Amino acid sequence: MNIEPLEGGGFVAGFRDRAEAVALADELTHARGFVDVLRAQSHEYQNRLHVISGLLQLGRHEEALRVLNAEIQADAEFRQLLRDVQVPRLVALLAGKRERAQELNIHFVIAEGSHLSPLWERHADTLVSAVGNLTQNAFEALGGQPGEVTVLIGEDPEGMQIEVEDSGPGVSPDITERLFTQGATTKGEGHGYGLAGVGARIHALGGTIRHTRRAGRTVFEVSLPAPAAGPPGGQA
Repeated sequence: MNIEPLEGGGFVAGFRDRAEAVALADELTHARGFVDVLRAQSHEYQNRLHVISGLLQLGRHEEALRVLNAEIQADAEFRQLLRDVQVPRLVALLAGKRERAQELNIHFVIAEGSHLSPLWERHADTLVSAVGNLTQNAFEALGGQPGEVTVLIGEDPEGMQIEVEDSGPGVSPDITERLFTQGATTKGEGHGYGLAGVGARIHALGGTIRHTRRAGRTVFEVSLPAPAAGPPGGQA
């Protein structure tokens, strides 16, 4: 609610649906995530170019070639793991998250066998929002320490599943029960909206999101039922 006083006395009150405000905040978080991904990519590529340039200036051509080949090999292996994920925006996000992980000294893994058919392109916005938020939370859960974050994406006749796993200490018991409600966070004022927004999107598509601890790791699981047959025109 917004209230503005009138010169002659009285007030004008304006009301806005809270759900609209939350959706707008979610979209802003989504856009900010892409900005962070692009910044991380730019930073990492500059670092690599500086290393190669320095080696060439020092006349260490063979070492520069080894560095270049290692980068090409690592990139090819990562892309191979994503070859069967046929939602381009999701693949682009994961490639950017890999760059961000390298910047943070985090081992970022795409599980072997990950796959997703083009059928899910109609829900690309929801998938990008979910994976973007969950991976960012996983990075932050490591608290600036080296660790590992693994993303698994799968599909079966019933629908699709995403798992984001991290080697951090786990979710604080203080917020476990209200983890997917607005404002649930240990990060302070202005946080606690990402998971709530993701949960709302997932539930709107008839899906579920939950978290658990498995073998000493935190795992967030997202499940969506198979989309109804029809043209992939409408994004969710």
